[in-house]
Amino acid sequence: MHRCLAVLGLAACGGHPLDLGDGASDVGLACNQPQKLLAATASIPRLAAAAAGSHLAVGWTADDATLGSARIALDGADHIAAVERDAFATPGNWTGVSIAMTDAATLVALGRQDGHSTLVVNGGTPIDTTVQILAPGAAVATGGPPDFMVAGDDSANGMASVIGVGADGSVTAPVSIGSIAARLVATRIKDGLAAVDVLNSNTCEIVPVDSAVTRSGVAIMFGTKQKCTQGAGTFVDAMTGTLLVHHDDSGAVIATPMKPDRTLGAAATVAPAGTEPRAAATTTGTWVTYSASGMLEAVLLDATGAPGKHVTLGPIGDATSQTVVTAGDTAYALWLDTDLELARLCN
Repeated sequence: MHRCLAVLGLAACGGHPLDLGDGASDVGLACNQPQKLLAATASIPRLAAAAAGSHLAVGWTADDATLGSARIALDGADHIAAVERDAFATPGNWTGVSIAMTDAATLVALGRQDGHSTLVVNGGTPIDTTVQILAPGAAVATGGPPDFMVAGDDSANGMASVIGVGADGSVTAPVSIGSIAARLVATRIKDGLAAVDVLNSNTCEIVPVDSAVTRSGVAIMFGTKQKCTQGAGTFVDAMTGTLLVHHDDSGAVIATPMKPDRTLGAAATVAPAGTEPRAAATTTGTWVTYSASGMLEAVLLDATGAPGKHVTLGPIGDATSQTVVTAGDTAYALWLDTDLELARLCN
């Protein structure tokens, strides 16, 4: 297998040196063990990531509101082939970032203080939209066309909205999905797309959207009304549906399966205490990461949403500085503490 992490060899891979310290030329990813990648600290980071094929893309907001980023190439599921720092560098001051990937395209969505977002596809010309992203999971690859969907609050019409974005940089007209939201995350559902919506009243909904991003359906509430925050979701498969996660006012992290017919299954407690849950599915189950007492935790859920294996990955700088993605059929946690770190999750 091709390895290009030697201090001299990495330059040929088009990236900057991996901050390993020991000069290792072959960096393996042991099960559930943190691997430090790059020095990358931020006091209030908002980290987002995506995966396609053998590549991971990660971005975060730095202390000066600029964008930090990296592209990670994998050599098989358990080795890093290369890390390219600042792979998605985009000048500006940003309130947040969301990333989505296909095998052919990478979308970086960047929130702005003026109520707009900037969209960049494959490093092309920045695109302005009045739909302001509100969460790291605001963008999703659709299997399209369009290739991506982005969810946020539309400063032009005063409504929560979604837009479709093509790999060619085309953008569809905003589709309203409801009133202004406190948080919006994009996800896939069976035969369509959806926005996971946290209202200002601390109530969570999932709003179906058609695959072409031209119309929205009726909102479906999940969690306890006025006690649900930090909602997110991930598509599992056509037979299982979508897994929804949220933070409850009791302090718990809760998972709720949405079946292919769009009815909800029984909710299950993932953890009695935790914040900012993220989720990514594999064929062996869905991994949920969350922050608890300054540590990054990961739990593997079965098809019903019931928790199984639990892993403590290590210290985390902030609850919003972590996520989990799936590349191939392997889940990877990414987070910031004093470095950008990566772990391969195994059951």
